[in-house]
Amino acid sequence: MEKKSLWFEKHNFSSCSLKEDWSICNEQDLECVGSCFGIIGVIEPISGLFPKILVIKRSCKVGTLPDDKEVFRIDEVSLLEIAADGYVAGDLCRCHKHGGVASSRANANIGKSTLINTIGSFKLATNSLKNATAQAAVIASQVRPGSKKDPRDPSRLERKICDEILKLFHGTNSFYFCPTGDITKAVARQKPGVKTQEECEDRFFWNKALLSNTSGFNLQNRKDFFIPIIQGYFETARVPLFLQEEEEVSLDPNMIPMTESALPSLELTVISRRSRFRCGTRYLRRGVDENGYVANYVETEQIIRFSGHTVSFIQVRGSVPIYWSQPGYKYRPPPQLDKGELECQQAFKSHFNREVDTYGKICVVSLVEKIGKEKIIGDAFEKQILMHDSPDLAYAAFDFHDNCRGLRFENVELLVSALEEEMKAMKFSWIDSKGTICEQTGTFRVNCMDCLDRTNVVQMAVSRRVLLLILSKLGLVPPEGKVPESLLLAHQTLWANNGDAISKQYAGTNALKGDYTRTGKRKLAGMMKDGVNSASRFYINRFRDAFRQVAISILTGESIPNELLVSLTNEKTLVQDEPDITVTAERVKQVIEECRNLLLSDSEVAVGSWGVIDSHPASGDPTQTDMDLILIITQEMLYVIDYDDEDDELERYYPIPFANIEAIEFGPDVQGSISLNFLRGSSQRSRTQSSAVHHLKISYKIGNKSGYLVQCRSTRLRFF
Repeated sequence: MEKKSLWFEKHNFSSCSLKEDWSICNEQDLECVGSCFGIIGVIEPISGLFPKILVIKRSCKVGTLPDDKEVFRIDEVSLLEIAADGYVAGDLCRCHKHGGVASSRANANIGKSTLINTIGSFKLATNSLKNATAQAAVIASQVRPGSKKDPRDPSRLERKICDEILKLFHGTNSFYFCPTGDITKAVARQKPGVKTQEECEDRFFWNKALLSNTSGFNLQNRKDFFIPIIQGYFETARVPLFLQEEEEVSLDPNMIPMTESALPSLELTVISRRSRFRCGTRYLRRGVDENGYVANYVETEQIIRFSGHTVSFIQVRGSVPIYWSQPGYKYRPPPQLDKGELECQQAFKSHFNREVDTYGKICVVSLVEKIGKEKIIGDAFEKQILMHDSPDLAYAAFDFHDNCRGLRFENVELLVSALEEEMKAMKFSWIDSKGTICEQTGTFRVNCMDCLDRTNVVQMAVSRRVLLLILSKLGLVPPEGKVPESLLLAHQTLWANNGDAISKQYAGTNALKGDYTRTGKRKLAGMMKDGVNSASRFYINRFRDAFRQVAISILTGESIPNELLVSLTNEKTLVQDEPDITVTAERVKQVIEECRNLLLSDSEVAVGSWGVIDSHPASGDPTQTDMDLILIITQEMLYVIDYDDEDDELERYYPIPFANIEAIEFGPDVQGSISLNFLRGSSQRSRTQSSAVHHLKISYKIGNKSGYLVQCRSTRLRFF
């Protein structure tokens, strides 16, 4: 079979064609601008500006589908800008076959056509940003520029949006493709034979809208270059299984025979597919739309492959399917209902009719709180289920925060045990070399408010119980046995990574409660990390969500509301790359409050709390600008909490009794020595000292051993 390349005319970019690889020998004045692994789309943002091609610069194989088709993750993309004279500016991989990357504008004038060398059969998509930024250009043009570098300049707006598109790919590592198979469909919905775009799952075909705009390109058989891309998660773990010699397993004749004590490896895969409908960021996409599509809708499939058998189990998550929102920039703003019961009813019905048609019977598991701010949403959800009154819906309400209060996360197993009969009734999809053994006839639809942290914990627990049922059916464990330790660890790791990936896509940070998903235990370090992630989500919502939402809408082909584009032309939104002092204070305050709640007993009263920067000569970084130490003073104790703000990881914390403190000094650090004693006051400071960076140094002992110290400098933020 002859390989083909995609050729573009340098001076007429819309003119492109497929040519056999050998035809390069017959061409003159060719220029290779580098190599890429595929073309995602062509973006022509604003009339008069140069078009851009979004290409896959680097990809990585991450596993295979059950039919052994290879799956790749997009690791890096690049935007190539094509000028009027054909010059291509951008960052591509060096092409070793055709002489590398074009680096000068003079080289661009050599010939009339430009070759972009694609490896394999990948896709071309086009022109998705033009309409959105054209609207923004009109809005921006209604405001008089105040200077030559006015932030409302459409070209500057375009650059910000393009940067955000790149961040979607680079910041989450969440886009995947399968050149020869169909990654958009679960095992049960796969059909044998050649895969075509028409057979792809519409909900998860992320670039379908982009590909619908390729009619202007004179490509013959251009679909050979177009492959579906999904956003979500894909990871596989291969786990060696060993039969315990002391265990006696009674095998059913229909089960897999086990004649050796050492079993071959079992392959565990978790795939999540995010819907392209009503997709977006946390506070800008909530609830349901008029077509019944909900925000943060994700299908997660767990696949077990062993000795010719493929078994899969599907769960879904999605926002509560009523009209609701959380407007404003407050930290954790209260949710509100946007429409009444009757208006919500039709959208609710459309949503669940589609779910039943796709999966069969739906068991709804709601984890929202029954008291407090979330109650209004939970109550409205229950009313809609009662009004719908469908035999295809089962409903279970579990107030996660109330039942798991005080680190009692083991109570999740109470919910899972209550759902076990539903699990057995809906079964799972089981296929071997001879065909289908059984099919999954229903699914769990799990939701909390964000459908992130609580939802991932419960879905992981459900999938673990289903995994045990599958292992028993395969004859790998006795009916009352346990999941082997090695497989349990792999299962927890994959689901924790899955939760982090989905959370980054929707909220911008790793999932909360990830320590429980990863280890099965809730720890202080995990709670501290959750406090940092929660505060980070607030910052991302405050400053980045508008641009992220526009970038996502461009990729999925959604229309962009004018009010959102108006917000993008706001000078502060465009210029502000870092949070102002108010937002920083809010973020730090939240972390400090989490520390106080976790470390202080009911009888302890916090006298003062500070977020500071470590300036210890051995561990401090002179260039550090973010808080990395927290000091909390009670009436008898000093608490020092040390965590890594960049990696969101708690390092350690020290409770230091006042009786163990030997000295407190404050002043400029001169070659490791504090020159001014804190207890003498500040009146003796010289002008040189007052202009230097001042440090707080606390010397203390542990037991009878002296020589321990805490040294820090201020971030100029203090909370009591």
